[in-house]
Amino acid sequence: MSKPVLIGQSVLLGRLSAPLRDHPRRALAAVAAAGVLVSTLLLPWAMPLGWDELVYATRFPSYADGLDVEFSAPRTRGVPLLLAPVALWSDSVVLLRLWLTLLWSAALYLGFLPWLRVLRPNVVVVAAACYTGIWSVLFYLAQAMPNHYTAMGTLAAVGCLARRTRTPLSYAGIVTGLAMATLMRPNDGVWAALPLLAAVLVVPAWRSRATAAAVAGGVAAGLGPWIVEAQLRFGSVAHRLSEASEVQGGLRPVFALPWHIAALDGRLLCRPCGADAVTLQGVSLWLLLIPLAGLGVWAAGRSWPGGVTGGAGDAGDAGDAGDAGSTEGAGDTGDTDASAVARALRLAALTAACTAAPYFFLVPYAAPRFLFPAYALLALPAALGLLYLRDAVRLSRSRTRGLLVSRVAGLLAAAVLTAYAVGQLLLVQGHGRIQEQGRLDWERVARVLHEQGVRTPCTLGSDSSRVPLAYTAGCQPTKGRQPDAYVLRHHEAPGWARDWPRFPVPDAYGKGWSVLVRPGSRQP
Repeated sequence: MSKPVLIGQSVLLGRLSAPLRDHPRRALAAVAAAGVLVSTLLLPWAMPLGWDELVYATRFPSYADGLDVEFSAPRTRGVPLLLAPVALWSDSVVLLRLWLTLLWSAALYLGFLPWLRVLRPNVVVVAAACYTGIWSVLFYLAQAMPNHYTAMGTLAAVGCLARRTRTPLSYAGIVTGLAMATLMRPNDGVWAALPLLAAVLVVPAWRSRATAAAVAGGVAAGLGPWIVEAQLRFGSVAHRLSEASEVQGGLRPVFALPWHIAALDGRLLCRPCGADAVTLQGVSLWLLLIPLAGLGVWAAGRSWPGGVTGGAGDAGDAGDAGDAGSTEGAGDTGDTDASAVARALRLAALTAACTAAPYFFLVPYAAPRFLFPAYALLALPAALGLLYLRDAVRLSRSRTRGLLVSRVAGLLAAAVLTAYAVGQLLLVQGHGRIQEQGRLDWERVARVLHEQGVRTPCTLGSDSSRVPLAYTAGCQPTKGRQPDAYVLRHHEAPGWARDWPRFPVPDAYGKGWSVLVRPGSRQP
């Protein structure tokens, strides 16, 4: 390749990367906005609240409407706290989803923001894009679920701890991040804190009593409400843990890794996924994320053109973090100390492994959203690995002998990444359509119940989606033996209801819906 062409490419790349280099916070906000845009285009906005969402939303009278839904031992008060600004005064599902969209964006921005002081801006922005591009992350963007907020809290805490020079704001970030993660999902917060405490004890650059106190204080702040509720509602922490384990099918040593692999393209909840086939479309996430993360950890401690220690290419002067600016000098960005960057990425990878481990080896079921904290943390070294490959291809293009190979490699990489991105978008759209149609079945079931005289006040049992069906029909959900009606889908009728009149649900999206009505329970 001629020298003038190389110079022209460098100038063009420099101009394109200038906004990222000079205004990394704006670039990070743009990633969050892009995620919102994609989710809005691909997913239905007015999708009814799902089972878990109803459990959280019905803590508020505006959504409960007299419905008594059990708040079981594994549930925490974190998500209701997120819903409160809207749920305290409105029962609008659209307004709630709009609020959750704003919260999702703010959490994404704040979760990756501390890493602008640890890694180069381009690495952080690419990492945020990698995390946002996962189909399950986009799918849950506007939903009342805790996992994204757990992920962003953990990510922010690790980023604040990994800074070479910590300030009072850094300690506050550690406390706040871990408190949010633990408040949302106590088990995730505790598991995330373990490698952080180990790092504080083992790594001299991070060793300090203040840092250890911040980690412990953050977890304690998040666990506090859970512990108080355990004492007041369940009698003791031990009893709540026992009941939570029972609700979740008995926490015990298991090998759930195959179930998580099968769940990579859905279902949204597998108990377990043993019969589900593994697809390339789903497993491509791990096939790209894990090797790239390993490559990024390896490359972080080495000098390479455009790498973390400076050099050629558009990353050469990225040390001025622009409006991410450093009040502590360029050293705090990590650009002049590859070992600091390597330490930070190793800590991110170790924390990712610790947050994923209990779901792989203790929880007897799988769901794609359980791994959000691991995905967010692994996105950082994966982004560095991706940029390393990009710079390696650029370097080979400058050598005549490597021109053909670099072009083939570049085209192959572009094809793989494009196929992956298209696959993720198709999964988002597909699951959005499935969930929308599946949740519309609840209205179809409610219509049959009302036609058969089952109206408020009433009790309803079911072998599937019991809480959403009861909520939609205006009944109380029950596991009792004599509800006013029982909805079937997957199983045969219970023995005590086999003689009840049975009514099919017409035009249902899912197969097998039918309604059993207890004799004498019909209202005029």
